[in-house]
Amino acid sequence: MVIASDNFINYQGSAELIKQDNEGQPLSGAVFKIVDKAGKTIQANLTSGKDGKVVVDGLAPGEYSFVETKAPTGYILNTIPVHFTILAEEEGQPSLIIASDNFVNYQGSAQLIKKDSEGQPLAGAIFKVVDKNGKTVKEGLTSDKDGKVSIDDLAPGEYSFVETQAPTGYILNTIPTHFTILAESEGQPQLVVASDNFINYQGSAELIKHDINGQALSGAIFKVIDADGKTIKEGLTSDETGKVLIESLAPGDYSFVETKAPEGHILNTLPVNFSISGEEEGKVKVVMASDNFINYQGSAELIKHDSQGQALEGAIFKVVDSKGKIIKEDLASDKTGKVLIDNLAPGDYSFVETKAPSGYILNTSKVDFTILTKEEGQPKVVMASDNFINYQGSAELIKHDSQGQALEGAVFKVIDSKGKSIKENLVSDKEGKVLIENLVPGDYSFVETKAPSSYILNTSKVDFTISTKEENKPKIVMASENFINYQGSAELIKVDENGKSLSGAVFNVTNSETHEVVIKGIKTDANGVIKANHLKPGKYTFVETEAPAGYQLSQETRAFEIKASAENKPQVVNTGKFVNKRLPITPKKPELPKTGEERNTFLPIVGVGLLMVGATLYVFFKRRKM
Repeated sequence: MVIASDNFINYQGSAELIKQDNEGQPLSGAVFKIVDKAGKTIQANLTSGKDGKVVVDGLAPGEYSFVETKAPTGYILNTIPVHFTILAEEEGQPSLIIASDNFVNYQGSAQLIKKDSEGQPLAGAIFKVVDKNGKTVKEGLTSDKDGKVSIDDLAPGEYSFVETQAPTGYILNTIPTHFTILAESEGQPQLVVASDNFINYQGSAELIKHDINGQALSGAIFKVIDADGKTIKEGLTSDETGKVLIESLAPGDYSFVETKAPEGHILNTLPVNFSISGEEEGKVKVVMASDNFINYQGSAELIKHDSQGQALEGAIFKVVDSKGKIIKEDLASDKTGKVLIDNLAPGDYSFVETKAPSGYILNTSKVDFTILTKEEGQPKVVMASDNFINYQGSAELIKHDSQGQALEGAVFKVIDSKGKSIKENLVSDKEGKVLIENLVPGDYSFVETKAPSSYILNTSKVDFTISTKEENKPKIVMASENFINYQGSAELIKVDENGKSLSGAVFNVTNSETHEVVIKGIKTDANGVIKANHLKPGKYTFVETEAPAGYQLSQETRAFEIKASAENKPQVVNTGKFVNKRLPITPKKPELPKTGEERNTFLPIVGVGLLMVGATLYVFFKRRKM
């Protein structure tokens, strides 16, 4: 028997698939299964080796497919089945079926398109891509001139585009743009478009203009400056709702600066600072720089005091402008002395007192103040004067003697026009000054009540007036700068029996009560006049101590009195004429011829003379004792 073959083999089929990435590099670790045309799994867990090859053996004739069940790490599962057929017949051993020599596992790609708010593409925006854990996968991704930002080679997973730097002049948009690289894809995965309109915005800011009562103010003009003070835009005007709006601002620090206030209001120079943030989440909101930027009107205050610093209530004022026009009147000081006026437009003004508090002098001095055309923020109340004084009057009298020497110790009282005593016991000091203060307006008089020692009381009233109004502090009224206390004078005229004036008579002046000589040895002049000065009030006597040559010493004395008071300068006390008689002339006897006895006539004559001298001395001393 012929043995045609003792080893005629029936083979089963084999198939191979080569796994690569999109660069053609072999990929190990991909896991496949083999399914028949009915989808039944024939073999599983077929893994690509380092050469990328996946081999299956022992397949009966039929139609099969390689199906990837797990992609290599970092790659997308390719879900496309790779079909192949094991033929029912083959001549000899069947060849290895190459199901695919380039079965690719891909990695994902994503794209974002960058635009401005007008839809124009923006170049130069820089992004990074982070995974779902926030880990940076790639950074430094920059938008091109078409605004496109692309990333490739992403493993399956969840990612986000995150902008790290906005294009110049635009705000960084911090909203992450999420996208997913699917774990599997049928064939090459499509490019994931994360966003086709990722916008960078520019900033806007708004300010709302009000008055102090919250009313909207139109017509205020502003400029916007940057952090370096450079003007970005000017001529921005508040509308009827008070709004001022600026748009298209790059990120940075800015300020609204008012350049012109609404009519009748003070320019508010306070810059209103605001910032356009370098980053925002999505569309930028309008920055509200201020929703209550106020234009104020001015206020001024005056504080009313007396000269002691005590607040005065009840002073009445008006306020006038620089042209003298009355802006407001009947402004009264309160119990703290304050006088306040509000709602003044910028300009120059004056407080003018129209009525003083009771018992005080009207101060006619204007108190000028200015409401400035501009202020930083709310203007402070202008302190026109924190010590506007209503004074009471003062008066002074200066006490002198007739030689102009100051006299201390004179005592006065002050009376009003009705004779009522206002103050007493006002005493002149060493400079002769007598001062009275705190007098209400009116007519007064100084009245001396006691003269300085050794002086005559001057009964003349010294009248003076405290005016009802004065400009600022009233001067001390000088009632008299030379109010004199005098001493007394007396005179006597020395004549002979025929009324002829006699000079050379010598007198003493004695105090009639104490007999003390107060003035000694004064002589009559060529007119026969003798005058005693500087006598204090009291009783005195002229006593002749030496007769004129050829005249008899008069035994007569002349008493007089210096009164204690006089109205102004007292008159000289005239004691009248004082007569001296001539000495008698003794005739010479003729000599007789001697007849014998001589007689001595000298001794009798001497005796008579001594008797006469003794009698004269007796009368003189007796009168001194009187």
